[in-house]
Amino acid sequence: MKSATLVTVIGALTSVAVTSPCKPSTHTSVTAILSTTTSPATTITEGTTTVGSATTDVTTTVTESSITEASTTFETSTAEPTTTTAAAASTTTPAASEPICGLEGFSTTSPYEGSEISTLQDCRDRCLADEACQAFLPNYEGYCYLYTTEVSQFVTASKNTGAFFYDIDCVFE
Repeated sequence: MKSATLVTVIGALTSVAVTSPCKPSTHTSVTAILSTTTSPATTITEGTTTVGSATTDVTTTVTESSITEASTTFETSTAEPTTTTAAAASTTTPAASEPICGLEGFSTTSPYEGSEISTLQDCRDRCLADEACQAFLPNYEGYCYLYTTEVSQFVTASKNTGAFFYDIDCVFE
């Protein structure tokens, strides 16, 4: 029974060795008696076996094969969580600056609306009625122009332009 198992094992080894893709162009033949030790301390020896009254010599031809051991190592590390505490940036909203009222100059942006309103108060009222309006240019060539930012953000002061800009918060009496 041991020799039948051994022949089966050798047959399996031979088929693996012949079809192995490790060295497909190299063919080496070795004739030997195979002795293999397997865990736990079992030795299988090939030799002459008597079955019934017949005697059989078992000779094995082993085609070169190799068994490659591979291992993969994963390195992991665990870092302690860290906490960084920093003082929150201090934000202070400056007190509202005085509105700019009647600054003569020219605009660096275009108004978002223009309408035929000629008086200062009517132009201011139009600006107050519009949520987007932050500044206005009244009675410039017969039109009232509305802007979405404060005068300080888009007007460059200049004399003799005939354009006088006002923030929405300007008060007229």
